[in-house]
Amino acid sequence: MGRLFASLYGRTTGRPWTWAGLLVIWAAFVAVSVPRLHFDEDVFQAMPDNGAVRDLRDLLGSTGSSDRVFIGFTVPEAEQLDSAIGSAERAWMAIRSSADSARILRIQRAPDLGTVDAFARHALDELPVLADSAAASRLIGADQATIDGMVADARAVLTSPSGMVRKPYVLGDPAHLLSPFFQGLQGLRDVGGISTEMGVFTTRDGRCALLMLEPRTDLTQREREELVEHVAGAASRACATDVRSSLFGTVPIGLANRSRIQVDATLTLTISIVLIVGLLLWYYRRWHLPFLFLVPPAFGAMTALAVMGWIAPDVSAIALGVAATLMGIALDYSFHFFTHLRHSRDMRTTLRDISTPMLLGSATTVMAFLGLRFMDAKLLRDLGLLAALMLTASALFVLIVMPHLTGSSWDRPRGEGGRFRMPTRMSRFFRRWSPLIILVVTAGLWPFIGDVRFEDDAERLSYLRPDMQEFRTRLFGSQDDLWTVFVVSEDRDEQRARAHLERAVHRLRARSEEGLVSLSAPSDLLPSDSMAALKSRAWSARFDSTTVARMSEAFREAAVANGFRADAFAPFLENLGGTVVHADPQALADLQDLLPGLVEQLPDGRWREVAIGRGPRGAVERAVEATQGMPGIRLLHRGIISDQIRGLIGDDLQRILWITSMLVLVTLLVTYGRIETTLITFLPMLLSWIWILGICGLFGIPFNMVNILVCTFIFGLGDDYCIFTTEGILGKYRDGTDHLPAVRASVVLSAVSTIIGTGVLVFAEHPVLRSIATLSVVGMGAILFISLTFQPLLFRWMITGRAAKGRFPFTLRSLLISLFAFVYFLVGCMILLVLLPLVLLLPIAKEGKRRIYSRVIMYFTRSLVYIMMNTRKDIHGFKEVVRGRPSVVIANHNSFIDILAMLMVAPRMLMMTNRWVWNSPFFGAVVRYTGFIRSEDDVDVNVERLRDPVARGWSVVIFPEGTRSRTGRIGRFHKGPFYLAEKLDLPVVPVVLHGFGYAMGKHDALLKDAHLSMRTLPPIAPDDERFGRGYRERTKRVSAYFRETYREVRDAIETPAYFREQLIRNYIYKGPVLEWYMRIKTRIDRELHERIHALVPRSGSVVDLGCGYGQMTLLLHLSGPDRQVLGVDHDAEKVAVASNCFSRGPGLAYATVDLDTYEPPIADAYLFKDVLHYLEPEAQRRLLSACAERMSPDGRIIVRDGFTGDEQLHKRTLATEFWSINIGFNKAKTELHFMPRSFIDEVAREAGLVVEEVMTERSTSNQLLVLRRPSRS
Repeated sequence: MGRLFASLYGRTTGRPWTWAGLLVIWAAFVAVSVPRLHFDEDVFQAMPDNGAVRDLRDLLGSTGSSDRVFIGFTVPEAEQLDSAIGSAERAWMAIRSSADSARILRIQRAPDLGTVDAFARHALDELPVLADSAAASRLIGADQATIDGMVADARAVLTSPSGMVRKPYVLGDPAHLLSPFFQGLQGLRDVGGISTEMGVFTTRDGRCALLMLEPRTDLTQREREELVEHVAGAASRACATDVRSSLFGTVPIGLANRSRIQVDATLTLTISIVLIVGLLLWYYRRWHLPFLFLVPPAFGAMTALAVMGWIAPDVSAIALGVAATLMGIALDYSFHFFTHLRHSRDMRTTLRDISTPMLLGSATTVMAFLGLRFMDAKLLRDLGLLAALMLTASALFVLIVMPHLTGSSWDRPRGEGGRFRMPTRMSRFFRRWSPLIILVVTAGLWPFIGDVRFEDDAERLSYLRPDMQEFRTRLFGSQDDLWTVFVVSEDRDEQRARAHLERAVHRLRARSEEGLVSLSAPSDLLPSDSMAALKSRAWSARFDSTTVARMSEAFREAAVANGFRADAFAPFLENLGGTVVHADPQALADLQDLLPGLVEQLPDGRWREVAIGRGPRGAVERAVEATQGMPGIRLLHRGIISDQIRGLIGDDLQRILWITSMLVLVTLLVTYGRIETTLITFLPMLLSWIWILGICGLFGIPFNMVNILVCTFIFGLGDDYCIFTTEGILGKYRDGTDHLPAVRASVVLSAVSTIIGTGVLVFAEHPVLRSIATLSVVGMGAILFISLTFQPLLFRWMITGRAAKGRFPFTLRSLLISLFAFVYFLVGCMILLVLLPLVLLLPIAKEGKRRIYSRVIMYFTRSLVYIMMNTRKDIHGFKEVVRGRPSVVIANHNSFIDILAMLMVAPRMLMMTNRWVWNSPFFGAVVRYTGFIRSEDDVDVNVERLRDPVARGWSVVIFPEGTRSRTGRIGRFHKGPFYLAEKLDLPVVPVVLHGFGYAMGKHDALLKDAHLSMRTLPPIAPDDERFGRGYRERTKRVSAYFRETYREVRDAIETPAYFREQLIRNYIYKGPVLEWYMRIKTRIDRELHERIHALVPRSGSVVDLGCGYGQMTLLLHLSGPDRQVLGVDHDAEKVAVASNCFSRGPGLAYATVDLDTYEPPIADAYLFKDVLHYLEPEAQRRLLSACAERMSPDGRIIVRDGFTGDEQLHKRTLATEFWSINIGFNKAKTELHFMPRSFIDEVAREAGLVVEEVMTERSTSNQLLVLRRPSRS
């Protein structure tokens, strides 16, 4: 990918008119597309689009609750309310007479007496239906004195200042039978803290006069905001001295939040810009770079909006605001670009280095955001698409356009610029202790993950000015923490809808002891026909003619006694015994006008009636449970919003997190081709989330709907950091190019800038902005520390640290196999320790117990060796040799597995061990009981210890080298084994072990795929004089004999096919293409490699001309350790990769040369493998002739190439070369020049050489030829 963008940069350089035209086209596209967008500011778009949320939104809109604005005029404690009422009156008149009155649906300073009076008269007419049954019972049981008191109270009311207004109600209901009815009416209209004083609305504390304003429902959000701003100005101007005006409602709160955010944003943005620009100038030392940094995010944002204008023009304005915060990820691309350019000082090199990780990081982040498209909330769907388009456009802009804005190179400025260098002591400290720090911090934070809480109450995320908070307290008082619940009944029939609501309200009121604080329903004011008929019959049964006559007489007497006419209460007395006609259509119209939205017919013809209740959260939840299953009934409350948010975070976002995590994993796996690098790249992101959640749980930092979206921003940056860190480490491992300083600098710069940009929000007063600051700083700090410590630590442990020591890097498969073998060994040792006491308790002789125990050891070690299916075994043991006569068995020692192999062959085997094995807590007791001897003890002491076991048929195994060899070569033999054999008159049995040191080397726990061979040589009898006399001479001769046999075994086994797996392991973390090329190529060329190996001398100098990635060169080096191999190639990148193989020893070297002019050194063999056709014919002749001149007398030139002649076969050869060049795998300076076979013969004749055809392929035109000097016979 890097070559592609570097090539594109080269082809588009120097074309200003092309870029100008593209700029004009882009600007025109943006200009045409952006105006198509329509921004929707509905906050409910943050919620899932389901029925409950839609109904609650519609209900709040139809009742006016969501748009209602309360205007308060408050006086100090010592002042009278008159000045506040006067201020409210002036404000009411000013607002009604202003131009904004056309935008107002209604503005009230007092109850609508006309509607209330009409409905009150209706209530008097239907007294038997609407009267309270408890009050009616009290009336029936009242005596004359009680009735006299009722009439006296009525006289007092009528003589008060409000008597004229209340006269119809007092005379129509002197017994207060309709008091619950009027309380219900007030409950349906109240917000909890409003009363009426002097005919106007006031708060119940008597300190504040109120106006209630409802805007028209068809206003846009901006028109509502303008209206509220004008109203606030009018209210402020209308205030008398010492009177303060305040507004409360959804729109005023929104305006207050916007104003606060603007102030906070201005302050924090100023601070962050100063600090970030200072940081950029300090590090880069270029004044124009801060402006260039902003170009990619700006381009990405405008492009995203333009594309949205065509594919999704209805955009959530909130999503647009949140997406703006994600521009920090786009800024991160600029950090990587300029930091790598500063490091490499070359544009093409920079593009080759950053293209793949930048596009990979962008792709994974884009996929994470596109996962939001599966959410139900429109805000999140819009955010996902906006962010994906913005980041994609920004990344492509950085790679395609930014190089032309910057220039082709990075000139060295005055001074080197800033550097991020950790002090040496601190660096050593973190390098040594970071694993422990990470382990301790992770273990410490893990228990607190479950304590993370989510702030699901949206009110706690709003900012309220002090005057708003005071006004809110006056309005709602102690009910501030109560929830409002809507009991909704819907049905096609009006009467059925009302009947459903009556049953639900009745059930909820029956649980009043643990239920809602208040509950008022329209059915209390206008019952259903069935309920009215039921109540009417019950009334008639209670107020029969006798009771009515008695009541009439009592009220007439009381009226006369209190100065009334005898028939003053005639309307009331007539209702006591009258017949109710419940069919007044005007009553329904008055009720709908009185309670807008609570009783209405929906557009689809259904009727909806709504009761309103208030209560604590627990009571609301119990009310929901109580009404579940009731036909036509649903309960809506603000808890639905909380539930939906919790569901959004707990279910939807977790589901999307899993989906996007899997997508990211798959993308990383496809890119890197190895599960190990995928996990090493992904695990730091996972670990950082553990830290973030743990810290939030530990310190009580809550998540909310806003800062949870910031987490996607943190995820995007963390993903980017981890990918660039992986690319930097793998780049150094691949070819030795050290990009890590640039990677670390860009990561630190990006993280510090983000911490500055979001951390300054701690100075903000808005709670949401402060929550962003806290979470962002915590998250970025965790990701920065982990990406700079944990990820390099994993790479050092699994790959780079091991390769630096010449060891195989771990793979997941090899790690699991090694772990299984280690666990199997430990479990086996534990079983042996457990069996030891049981063996000791057996009622047999000690010798029998030892023989049983030694046989158990044999079976255990044999099972361990053979259960490792990744190793092939070729075992020719010594069991038959030692069965007839005890012996001293000697073997070469390269691995811990040698011990298991020697013990698994036969029972009754003792072994010489060192002090560490003797004292081991795992198997020390086992070896001591079995009778093993210690190498540290005096040899004569060991001789005496072995006399008795040898006499009983036991043999002893000794490794004469005394320690494991690191190189696989046999070390010096000690004399001890031969001294023991001489003193005990035992034969010596040499056993050659091969492949065990490769399977598991010294100080290495990795168990590799290996071929294990055991060769038992003929026993050397004590009197066999072929090996000399005396243990000193026998030591030397047996050592020489052993070495010669071991060399023969190695020569027979260690061919290129044997080292194929080791070769592939040198390339597995250098890219999936290269790894699979090696796997496939070595399988296809298996026979070819064997033939070349046989042709090249095992000692001497070899030059591989056109070595490429060095696979043949490395195989020749591994299969012939005594060879001096030089690989040369014109492709510097391939030579760099070949030079950075961990199996490269001191006898292998590489160089980058131009084969057209290269003068090869003197060598014993020259290898041309698929390279001559990349040279011009003259260069081919020159190079072959030069090799012939410098070739040693017994040297040879080995040529493998495709030769013209057979057109059918040669087409296949041409096809493979065509694709290898066009996909960028091979480089060709000119067109290919394949030669005929006769060309080689001609060059050979000129140089005095003969040509031998060694191998001809059947499927292609490739042949393997050898050019050598003719024999002198």
